[in-house]
Amino acid sequence: MMKKKFLLIILSLVIAGGVAVWKWDSIRWEMEKLRGAILDLNAPTANTLPTAVAASPEANQVAPPPTVQSSFEATAPAIFPTKISTPLPLITPPKFVELKGVKWEKQDINNCGAATLAMYLSFYGWKGTQKDVASVVKPIQRDKNVRWDELVYFVKTNAGWLDAMFGVGGDEALLKRFVANGFPVVIETGYEVVEGWVGHYLLITGYDDAQNIFIVQDATGGADRKMSYKEIEEGWQQFNYLYVLVYPPAKQNVIAAVLGDDADDATNRKNALSVAERETKAQPDNAFAWFNLVSN
Repeated sequence: MMKKKFLLIILSLVIAGGVAVWKWDSIRWEMEKLRGAILDLNAPTANTLPTAVAASPEANQVAPPPTVQSSFEATAPAIFPTKISTPLPLITPPKFVELKGVKWEKQDINNCGAATLAMYLSFYGWKGTQKDVASVVKPIQRDKNVRWDELVYFVKTNAGWLDAMFGVGGDEALLKRFVANGFPVVIETGYEVVEGWVGHYLLITGYDDAQNIFIVQDATGGADRKMSYKEIEEGWQQFNYLYVLVYPPAKQNVIAAVLGDDADDATNRKNALSVAERETKAQPDNAFAWFNLVSN
């Protein structure tokens, strides 16, 4: 009888501890939301996206400012800085592919990028966690943004047996080619939440043409989440159809074959510019299409 009571006490303590951890996680999120609301009161801004405004005749008489290029873009190497030998044959994407081996991880506060990269690296046998990634790319918890080049930097400096790159102007067919040839791929998307608009990384690990869905590892939405092709495209457009790829250097020829002309950095930007030009014409009120146009 005493043994049974003792086990019940232990079980109750374990449950209480779990609830306390879950509650503290929720409390921290609420504290961050409250802090953001206070900052908004101090410096209020509109909660809507800007709309394109036609320039006045007077504005056309003003000389344009000199072209400025960011230090990162100016010094960034091409996607493949060395000459690629003949690309290897590719697997033609079948109707269904699902890659296994990713260890799902729930993100901590503002840790989407770090958690998504940790999941990605687990596919290649890496044993770290989002905390290891965050300690390098965002050691301050309130840092709300991790750029794609920071993710690439972490791979190149902390997972030396792997390499990484990023590109823009991707599409559904490109994601399928990556996955079909054995490579998960990270994309950055945007979506609306109660507090406004946020960016969010997703790890694509599969697709199913019969259901018109991608299989996604989502640091907030859960493992093996199913998202429609349309939903992915709409959110992905908001970040210039950006993708991040991690791969073993020995597979560089395969990656080059998947990318085709986009294996060249300058060509990749030109192709992405063409996409943005088409979308600004088809969707003239879409602020993201215009942002992509200028970015490219």
